[in-house]
Amino acid sequence: MEIKDFEVEQWMNLWETKCTHNVAETCVYSLSLDQLFELTGGDKQAFLDAFAARRLTYGDIEGRPDLLSGIAKLYRTSAEDVTVFDSAGTALLDIACAKIALDAAARRGLGTVAEL
Repeated sequence: MEIKDFEVEQWMNLWETKCTHNVAETCVYSLSLDQLFELTGGDKQAFLDAFAARRLTYGDIEGRPDLLSGIAKLYRTSAEDVTVFDSAGTALLDIACAKIALDAAARRGLGTVAEL
């Protein structure tokens, strides 16, 4: 199968790190860790020590408990109500797969989508 290059992406790959003013940026302006610690007032050394001590594993599949708790606190809800994804693409893929499965179940008479 031959798939044609996505030309905008190829152009961005070529020029986005070489330009003076990146007016085609598709992401927010990224910060360095130093800038982030300066902005938040966080304890850089404590973070780096904890980070350096972590094992390099796949991590918590459903999100680290402290992350879920922090998000829940921010939105004044419980951690059980929080779902995290590694990217918007993953979230959309999960939603699409669930819809396909529910539609297939409904077509087979296993219940309506609303019941499932």
